[in-house]
Amino acid sequence: MSGGWLTGPAGDVMVMLGLLLGSAFFSGAETAAVSANRARLEALADQGRVDARRALTLIGRMSRTLATVLVGTNLCNVGLTSFVTAVAVNVAPENGPALATIALTPIVLLFGEVLPKAFFRSRPTRILRASAATLGVADAALTPLVWLAHGTTNLLLRLARIPAEQARPAFRRDDLEMAFLFGERSARAESFEAREESETIRMAGRALVLAERTVREVMAPVPRDRMLPEDSTVGIARDRFRAVHGRFLVGVDRNFGIVGFVATKALLDLPETDPTPWQSAWTLDPDAPLDSVIQGFRRNQQSIATVRDRDGRTLGIVTAEDVFEEVVGELTAVAAAATGSPAAGPPAVGGDRRPKRPRPRN
Repeated sequence: MSGGWLTGPAGDVMVMLGLLLGSAFFSGAETAAVSANRARLEALADQGRVDARRALTLIGRMSRTLATVLVGTNLCNVGLTSFVTAVAVNVAPENGPALATIALTPIVLLFGEVLPKAFFRSRPTRILRASAATLGVADAALTPLVWLAHGTTNLLLRLARIPAEQARPAFRRDDLEMAFLFGERSARAESFEAREESETIRMAGRALVLAERTVREVMAPVPRDRMLPEDSTVGIARDRFRAVHGRFLVGVDRNFGIVGFVATKALLDLPETDPTPWQSAWTLDPDAPLDSVIQGFRRNQQSIATVRDRDGRTLGIVTAEDVFEEVVGELTAVAAAATGSPAAGPPAVGGDRRPKRPRPRN
């Protein structure tokens, strides 16, 4: 044969490029599948995006998807190696295998592994959506081989007495805490440009230990200037808002028990003589963990809660901003005043507020 092994030089090059592109696609798709943002895909799927639904299907059966991309990668690599070796032997019978190995190793490593993985990892969610249809076709075409590979793997795992499908977290809690600790130290050691990254790591570490903090540590007494009698009118509440420039007011009964809260937006378009529309207070136990408080705020659609002991005595209040501070750090006095934080108010009413313990350093 003169010029080419199968279809001439141009045909040989096209076949090799096709196999190399196939290897790159499957290699990158593996990275995209494990790195894609599932929450983002679910949001897009709820909006009716078909590509997001396909991507979610692939992620939902991750073991099969990984088997598909691994089978596809190996088929392309083996096919490319065999084809290039055959072409090289046709050109140089004695040194063909050696030449094929020397030429293919850096090409497959760079263009079939490193570059596609880096590219797919740069925008995994978007790329997985774009490639989901192609992966679905590949999954259907490679079904016999995927079943064979998957079944063989499960059989070997059973023989080794290893559960084939066992949901385990990728990282334990201690692993994450240690990662945040060393990540923050590493970022501190860098130049000025790393400060923002250090703060992000620090906030993530604080969020991780919210379950170890209690309501008692962040609750605050109710400032006197934010209290109004429960029978106050909308006009009186508006005047008080203008005076204190806060975000909420607290309605109290004759015994200074909290009956509810009202936000500024709740008074819009209401007549001055109407009674103040107090919102019922959500009650918290002082020893409740802070992570459950966040879930409670979302479940009750409220950003303020009353803290009471077992005897029903009011100890103080907790706002979403108080919990937020535990993650992002202390707010300035100006920010506290703007959000109506009790920290910026005058002497307050409300019981046994204990001093906060120092935050654990991450």
